[in-house]
Amino acid sequence: GAPTSAAGGVSSDVAVFLHRFVEVNRAVLPRRRTMARLGWTPTLDAFAGGAWNVGDVTGPTAPGIGEAGVSADAWVERVGRWATPARPAVRLGLAVALASPILAVLNAAGFTVDVHGRTSGGKTSTAHVAEAIFGRPGPSGMEMSWDTTAVGLERSFAERCHLPVFIDDSALALGKLGRERVGGLASDILYCVANGCGRRRGARAGGLETQGAWRLTAISTGESSMLTLGGRGVSEGAVGRVLSVSGAPFGAEGARDADAARAFVAENYGRVGRVWVTWLHEHRDQWDGWRAEVTAAVEGQGIAARTDGYRATLDLVVRLAGEALGLDLSGALDAVSDLGAAGDGDTTDPIERAWEYVAELFASRARAFYPSDAAEGSGLGLANIPPADGWWGSRRAGEVAWLPSKLAEVLSGAGYDPIAVVRRWDEQKRLVTGSGKARRAQRRVDGERAWCVVLKVPAPEPEPE
Repeated sequence: GAPTSAAGGVSSDVAVFLHRFVEVNRAVLPRRRTMARLGWTPTLDAFAGGAWNVGDVTGPTAPGIGEAGVSADAWVERVGRWATPARPAVRLGLAVALASPILAVLNAAGFTVDVHGRTSGGKTSTAHVAEAIFGRPGPSGMEMSWDTTAVGLERSFAERCHLPVFIDDSALALGKLGRERVGGLASDILYCVANGCGRRRGARAGGLETQGAWRLTAISTGESSMLTLGGRGVSEGAVGRVLSVSGAPFGAEGARDADAARAFVAENYGRVGRVWVTWLHEHRDQWDGWRAEVTAAVEGQGIAARTDGYRATLDLVVRLAGEALGLDLSGALDAVSDLGAAGDGDTTDPIERAWEYVAELFASRARAFYPSDAAEGSGLGLANIPPADGWWGSRRAGEVAWLPSKLAEVLSGAGYDPIAVVRRWDEQKRLVTGSGKARRAQRRVDGERAWCVVLKVPAPEPEPE
């Protein structure tokens, strides 16, 4: 364009003229907002979807985010043949993808669903079906790679902003990148998705870099749980930011259907996302009611409140998907209640398996629990010496108190969903709870009071050495 200057002259006159022209004609000049990222505008009145836009906005195009193939109605009808009530994990994947653009509407936190299991039962096909809501499935489309850095993750999240992310097959990354790096990335994903922002970093030229922000959902697939990819336990905070699904989403005999679904969505994708966001945009008069519905469903505090929020969001999405798309996703959250993968022929309730596992572990590691029945400072016996990895909790007659991070570590390491397991134990009145903190009670561990998960079980004395 023509150079302008505040120092006077012709170019200055041009600048003044253009400024006055815009001011006088502002009401009639055509205007369109542009954004450098995908998703809702800051005022939530328009949405940039990559290959399409809803409302008055233009956003960037993004590789793999587009439309192809059959209509949204035909897509829903075909996918519904595979996403049956007997396959709640497939339905859950669809619900998680649809949940991503509604998070900003609800002012709700993002979350990750981790689909893992050692058997081949359609984990990748489940991810591809969910990816096809908004774009082309697979590595050349919606899918992200584990071969990245924390900065790379954050930039990808910031670009997607309100569209879901998918990270497939952590097992391949383990062989290439190593357990420690993949474990670190898994932790970064869980925290970044839930927190909606990355770390504050210094800029090379001084000061701080601009911090990206987003509200989105994520789906990860792999043989191992994200909580154990690093080869060691995770903090309770990380556990509370993920919903775990174990087993074969398409079932032990569903390989043919999984292959058929994967082939179909490879050629037919993206149209449902546009219809879904358009429907949300057209029903803005209901947004306040949706927010109130989700808020009312959240109980408890801390981690319990977070997971209640995730479930409440998904419950709402399941209902709205039926209204907007005619897509039946009822029972999707049943996939999360499958709390532990059973062995061949094992039909035991997973809650009982988890209880028995923890009881057996306590029996073998009783000395890792501080004997709180003993008087403080009473002697220097072996019972008062902490193990090399620190106290796991405390024990006294009739109960065992676990430090929450240690209980989460051992349950997730055995393939259970710690949050869901403890929730069910509480419902079954197996926990001692105190006031002011959901599913916790304070106990003394080596002179310090700590919030613990307290199980109502006999605490046998360790055998003498």
